[in-house]
Amino acid sequence: MSLAIYASSEDSELGFPLTENFAFNYAFPMISGKYIDDLSVGDTFETGGITLTEGAIIDFALTYNPQPFHVDKVAAAASIFGGTIASGFQTIPLTFRLFRDTGVLTGTN
Repeated sequence: MSLAIYASSEDSELGFPLTENFAFNYAFPMISGKYIDDLSVGDTFETGGITLTEGAIIDFALTYNPQPFHVDKVAAAASIFGGTIASGFQTIPLTFRLFRDTGVLTGTN
């Protein structure tokens, strides 16, 4: 397959300008994904799962969010959570990683 990139719509055999992204996506059609503007409130995506060990939770919390219910088993058991929980700050990058692994964003970076 050969691909010509034209400077303007007047030169294009297709009748519209071929931007660099269009040319890339035309040459590599298997690469596609959603941009942030393509997402809508209420969109849902199935992801894989992830398991955090108690040690990973405590290690993260000791460094970034040392609240008792993240780092102290006894204090965590007496808290409203009833046990050690992961920091919300720890779940944010994990959630993004799982979302990235779905492939929804593939080719949009």
